[in-house]
This record gives sequence, C-alpha cells and structure tokens, in this order.
Amino acid sequence: MKRILGVSLLLLFCISSLFFARTTVTFMTDWTGPELNVITSIAEQFNSSQNKYTLKVVTVSNLAEKFLTSLAAGNPPDILHANHQYIAPLVAMNAVEPIDDVTKYGANLNEYREEVLKSAQYHNHLYAIPMKLDIFGLFWNKELFEKAGLDPNHPPATLEELKEYAKKLTKRDSNGDIKLLGFDPGYSDKWTWAYVWPYYFGGKVVDEKTGAITANSPICIKSYEWFQDLSKMYGTKEQLEKFVGGYGPYWSASNPFIAGKVAMTFGGDWIAKIIDLYNPTMKWGFSWFPSADGSAKAYTEIDMAVIPKGAKHVKGAKEFLAFLSKPQNLLKFLTPVPVLKEEYVKKYEKFMVTYPHRKLFTEIFDKVHLFFAPTTPVWQKYNDFLKSAFLDVIFLRTSPKDALNTVQEKMKRVLQMMGQ
Repeated sequence: MKRILGVSLLLLFCISSLFFARTTVTFMTDWTGPELNVITSIAEQFNSSQNKYTLKVVTVSNLAEKFLTSLAAGNPPDILHANHQYIAPLVAMNAVEPIDDVTKYGANLNEYREEVLKSAQYHNHLYAIPMKLDIFGLFWNKELFEKAGLDPNHPPATLEELKEYAKKLTKRDSNGDIKLLGFDPGYSDKWTWAYVWPYYFGGKVVDEKTGAITANSPICIKSYEWFQDLSKMYGTKEQLEKFVGGYGPYWSASNPFIAGKVAMTFGGDWIAKIIDLYNPTMKWGFSWFPSADGSAKAYTEIDMAVIPKGAKHVKGAKEFLAFLSKPQNLLKFLTPVPVLKEEYVKKYEKFMVTYPHRKLFTEIFDKVHLFFAPTTPVWQKYNDFLKSAFLDVIFLRTSPKDALNTVQEKMKRVLQMMGQ
C-alpha cells in the first residue's frame, strides 16, 4: 500500500512538474552596458509576473551575422533586437512575423508617439515594438572652442560657419601632421552615417513616392562635395589616414572626441553616456547639425524588438513584447527622449530613470523636424554601398560624382536581381 501511494505521489509530482514547466523564450541583442541591464531587468520582472515563460536575454557581437546564421539553420531567437531601418529588408527577406495582434496580449499602441509607431510599420502591418529612441546632432568641446577664440556656448549655425570653425580648431605639428581635428564627419568606418548628409542639403537618398534610388542626384553629389572640400582643408589623404589610424575604441576613454583629439563630431545622444563614463569633467554641448536652408532638423534612430520567422515560441514572444511595451518599462531605458507620447511620459514619470542631460536633449528635440532612414527593402545593401562611397570621398580616394554614380549602378544591378 505504501509503495502504491509512493508511486502515485511520484507520478502526481511528475505530471504537475510538466504542467507547470516554463517555456524559455530567447531575446537576442548586441546591447551591452546600461541598455543590457535594462532589458535584463525587464526580463526578470516579466519572469516574476507569470509562470508560463522564462525570458532569456542572449547578448552577442555581430548581431546581424549571428541572426542570419541562426535563421538559415532554422533556429532563430524568439525575439530579435533590430534597428527600425532594417524592418523593410527583414520583411522583404520573409524573416520576421507581423504582430498586428499584439494588442490582444495587452499592448497599448496608442501610448507611442505617432512617428515612432509609424516606423515600426511596413505595408500596413505592425512588425515591431519600439523600445528606445536616439536623436543625432552636433557635439562640440567647449574648452577647445575657448582655446580657439570661439564662443563655447554657440555652435556653428550654418554649414559655412561649421567649415570656418573646423579650420580654426584644427591643429598641426611642425611636420604638418594633424594633432587636433576641427570636425570629424565620420572617418571611422563603423561610426559613420553616410546616408544622412543629403537630407541636410535638402535632398534624399530614396524617392519616397516612387521608391527610386537617388544616390547620384545633384543634391546628393553636392552634399558629398561639401564633405570632400572639408577633408581637403585638413590636408592630404595620407595625413588624414595617419591621424584617423590613431583613433582608439569608440566606447572608451580613447574615443577621439572624448580624448580631446576631435573638437566637433556627429553622433547620437549616447555620446553623452560615453562622456559621463570616461571623461565626466568634460565641458561639451549638443545641438542640431546645420542644414543648407537653415532649418532645424535631426536624424533619428529607434531600437525595436521583432519576432523572427521560424521562432518556436511566438505566443510567448508576443506576451513579452506586450509586457515590454508598458510605459513603466519603456521609461527605464537611459534615453533623453522616450518613445511615448508626452502625456504618458508625465503620467508614468515616477518610473523614469534619472538622466542628467534629459533637459538639453529634450529642448533640441522639441525644436527640430525629425527624419529617419528611408523605408526600402534594399536598405542593407544600399547603406553599405553609400558608406563605402562616403569613406572613399572623405579620404580623397575618388570624386563624389564618380563614387555616387558607382553606387547608383550597383543598386540598379541589385534591383534587377530582385526583379524590380
């Protein structure tokens, strides 16, 4: 009798263990530092809020490569961290699931800023949950401005002024080698945004109405000519390559802007985080990058979470995405401008993390017209081609016209291969 009872209890335990077993849902990201801490914290709260799923955050380097490898192997993560500009290419690859029904799991999409939510949509379907927003602009070193006789509280207001300031700030040694660069437009091959510059000159790299590639349009060529003239002002191809060859890692005290080797740079608001980490006493400023017509505009990127095709736990992934989208979670990201509408930012303000530079970035955000990378299924290839062309232009290897004509021809062949 005791044995029968023991076996029954064991069987009951096994059945209950199976019944209450959690399903592991994976979230693949390349975040490190503060962002990784935030998403891990949200995952822990999700895991504590229910007993069906365990959200596991997997952080990797070379995110795109690791994802494509897992996709080809038929073992993609359940959730992928992606930038908004890659939503269209992922859809074109049939690599992500639409999540139009995520509201059934508790997501309230009305809480998002309209432009943010729009960037998560493609062909009238929702494909992502936005997490955080980054605003780009011009950073400058106020101490170096003072040494050059420039007003440290007034950045260049025009493109002409920017070039003048860059010339005054640039310093060379007795051999003519560059020791301090006035403005770095993106000499590092990883941290360069080649596609944004035509927008500041009034152009675009994709015709929004037709979807046509416009790499070699007159305005695109003009924008690249401006940057090549800037490089010529700095010196020779060899002098530029020698100076840039001395750059340290971007996320470190050796970042050329943080280390005082570059007086002005273009980048996202995360640069403030690098300063706070590695040179907290640095005096710096941030504003929108000057445009040809004098208008205030700013490039913007949005980090999102998508569900890959072939994910094994789609329902669990949607459960987490709905949980992630709650204002009290989104406000934990260390970003100066939340992805939420202002009314929800105020309503859930007590959940917002302390960010010392929020006022500065918010004031800029409220004054500018935002623009994003274009929505096109061939963006990944196009972006790579533009980056290569821009680097060739600013390192004085070729003319802007030749570089962008080459990009146009390459993209023509890409589109032909896709049957477009």
